[in-house]
Amino acid sequence: LIQAEKVDYCRVETNNQGSVFIKMLRDKLDAQRILGVKNTTNKITRVMMQYGFIKEFFYFRDDYDRGSEYDLFMKQILAFQKDGNNKHDDAPDALAGLSKFIQTMTPELFNR
Repeated sequence: LIQAEKVDYCRVETNNQGSVFIKMLRDKLDAQRILGVKNTTNKITRVMMQYGFIKEFFYFRDDYDRGSEYDLFMKQILAFQKDGNNKHDDAPDALAGLSKFIQTMTPELFNR
């Protein structure tokens, strides 16, 4: 997918098995295109810390097909519980990571 979608850079969490995955990607692709990110904050905390920014600046489609990848993504987002009782929480975590990345790379756009 990285090659098919012509992704310039791919950020991969290096925690747990991510470091193995990143090595495999770097062996197959231009290693400089694969960026490792280490998260030391609790996943629930990361999501909750980005909630306000996501709510204010992110837009979500409502015209997606049932069973599509977007549908599965939205189900995880909408089912997220701050008490930590989440069977699937990769989508909210990825969204929180994207939120943080946007704010880090373009702080001038979001000065409050």
